[in-house]
Amino acid sequence: MLPYKTIIELNRAASKPLYLQLAEEIIKRITSGMIPANTKLPGARKMATLLGVSRKTVIRAYEELDVQDWIVTKPSQGSFVNAKMPIVRPKQLAESILHRENQKVGFELDGRFDFVTPAKLSVQTGITHRLNDGYPDVRLAPLKELSRNLAYLINTPKTIKLMSYNQAYQGDLQLRSALAKYLTETRGIHVDVPNIL
Repeated sequence: MLPYKTIIELNRAASKPLYLQLAEEIIKRITSGMIPANTKLPGARKMATLLGVSRKTVIRAYEELDVQDWIVTKPSQGSFVNAKMPIVRPKQLAESILHRENQKVGFELDGRFDFVTPAKLSVQTGITHRLNDGYPDVRLAPLKELSRNLAYLINTPKTIKLMSYNQAYQGDLQLRSALAKYLTETRGIHVDVPNIL
């Protein structure tokens, strides 16, 4: 077994959590070749004893490594270093691709869907670039069905009632309560119902 106690360095004074430090240390040892592919890592309890950390710290580190595909966890067998390392290596572009600046693209834009005036950026080469989020393909929208449903909804008394301010102008109380709870639980934003419009 590898001397994990001496090859893995953890800094308890650092602001980074110990489980992330442990995961990064194991990744460094894997990429350097010190821990080869298919090596079985010690169990969480044993690794925790070796490094003087809690078992939960090791479990979280192993989970992080598993999510990033550095290790593979096999039930009743343990955690093993993945044979296929998740290392991304850049590939050199083919010479033909590098010199395509004067070629035309394989499609044409006729400007029919140019609803928004996009920001333009003039570059030294004189090429004009459009910076925007793109446009949805309006041909895919079921316009007939949408317009039929819209006409039906607009002409019903219930919709007319809902479109007016006969309710509280802040919005539905149930929705505002649910939003306040959601923002507190998932975003850590402590907001009260009266603060939501």
